[in-house]
Amino acid sequence: MSTSKELSELVSAAIENRIRGYAFAVPARVEAYDAARQMVNVQPLLKGWRKVDENTESSISFKIVSNVPVSFPGPITFPLPVGTTGALVVMDRSLEVWKSKGGEVDPIDKRIRNLNDAVFWPGVRVGPDVLPNVPTDAITLHGNTRLGAHDATEPALLGNSF
Repeated sequence: MSTSKELSELVSAAIENRIRGYAFAVPARVEAYDAARQMVNVQPLLKGWRKVDENTESSISFKIVSNVPVSFPGPITFPLPVGTTGALVVMDRSLEVWKSKGGEVDPIDKRIRNLNDAVFWPGVRVGPDVLPNVPTDAITLHGNTRLGAHDATEPALLGNSF
């Protein structure tokens, strides 16, 4: 018969194993971007774990997650070329109904914390992908920048030269 401590350890292990099956937020890379729908297909960049047998686990790559809404910062938009990295943030409930209707909805599907119910926050960078020369006293825009209407054709000069 199990002691109280052994039972406690079994319950803790069961809870930990269950939680491991849920993703909350992981870095991801854009594999495709639909600008008209503001949706991306992304590849999670941290591997998950799967149980091989009672004593062994191995890492596995996640599949590409498709039709993920992009969370742009307010009214600011920018290109999302293949290879752009960011955070894939998993919502608590299914987004399927909300993605098509918006507003307050009944999610209908009862799944929770599923990679298919994530949003993508572009811009997370590490290591060799960090932006160079980031000032500590100003807001900067890197790359080809246009201000104003979406169809602006002239770049903005916000300094002394191009």
